[in-house]
Amino acid sequence: MKRFCIMLAAAMLAGLLAACGAAPQSAASAESTSLPAAVTGQPLRRLESGDADAYYQVRDAGDGTHTILYRIDLVTGACAPVCDVSGCSHTADSCPALHPVEAGWTVQVLDESTLLSGNMTSLYRCDRDGRNLTLVIDDSRFSFTDYLFTDGESVYTVGNPSCKESNGVLYRISLDSGKAEPVVRLPGIYLILGVSGRWVVLDQDVETDKACYDIAYNLDTSETRTLSARPYSGEVFSHNSGISRAVLGGMYYVFDFSTRTVTGKDPATGETVLQSSPFPADPNEGRGYESCQPMRVLDGWLELDYSSNDWEQEDYNQINFSYLVSLETGEVRRKPDLPMQTWNGYPHPPAVVLDLGDRLLVTSRAEPHIETHFDNAGAPYTVESSRRILATIQVEDYLSGTPNYTETEGWI
Repeated sequence: MKRFCIMLAAAMLAGLLAACGAAPQSAASAESTSLPAAVTGQPLRRLESGDADAYYQVRDAGDGTHTILYRIDLVTGACAPVCDVSGCSHTADSCPALHPVEAGWTVQVLDESTLLSGNMTSLYRCDRDGRNLTLVIDDSRFSFTDYLFTDGESVYTVGNPSCKESNGVLYRISLDSGKAEPVVRLPGIYLILGVSGRWVVLDQDVETDKACYDIAYNLDTSETRTLSARPYSGEVFSHNSGISRAVLGGMYYVFDFSTRTVTGKDPATGETVLQSSPFPADPNEGRGYESCQPMRVLDGWLELDYSSNDWEQEDYNQINFSYLVSLETGEVRRKPDLPMQTWNGYPHPPAVVLDLGDRLLVTSRAEPHIETHFDNAGAPYTVESSRRILATIQVEDYLSGTPNYTETEGWI
């Protein structure tokens, strides 16, 4: 697998941030047992690996112990290590782009001057030029390769006080002190689906109820609201997930496979803000796995990534495209396709890496690529793979299926 996949998700970004290969400083990592006396009251947002100016990613330095932090300029398209040292080979500790591998493989932009990076149980921060790497917290209760949410002063994530406990805890982690303070303990919570202002939407599985819930929790008032409930399914193999949901633009959207409709709710009020028309039937007639995932809101349209396959066919008859739902009328239409990109032996639609408002950072094409990896003994070996070129595209062109890409020098 390619190390570059930005993230794709989630974990993409990363690791960056360690200053020049030097050992990071350590901030406090103690935990408070009570809520903090004061909070900022600022709305929460999900951290991303870029902003309107630049996109950041980590690449293997090739020595098995370091990574190199890269910056892709989203104005000029230039891609280079964040190093400003003249003549630097990016192999010495004096290079600000060279970071120890333990600083992680995911990187996210906190603000105009600061980046965060995560490596499983550790969270780091550094300047956007790679300098001043500091360990914020190292704690086995957390996974910092997941999406993080911030109010500008702290990050919010779900952790478990003990692996034996089924109760999850929503934590607030100070980026200055590294203190992890419990916000609320609820049975079965293990994932933040998204945020809306000061509301946090949580995924909750309650074994005693044999049910799953998506709930909204208010950080300031402790009010809790159930957004959806469904029976817990113990099926290992099924034809769909029952529902697919996401929090986008502060609204909670859920696609229900039984009704084949999308419903949107405001987490702050519980009010229904969208009820779509029915979606078309599965073209493979339920003979395989079907997915329909809300992904983003663009110019008044909710986009859902759709896929379906047929387990009875030798080639599985894989189908991939996107649906668009009008937020005003609930109309459902298929989004015009952009050219497919073949990598790892299969065709894929362009991946959206970053939403920049009036434009998107996407993959425009794929090309062959040879990667160098290291085995457990530190010996290098090569893998023939593919890399996808990063480009920007106007939202209008993306929605119409017009491949007017402006390619950058970056790739994943």
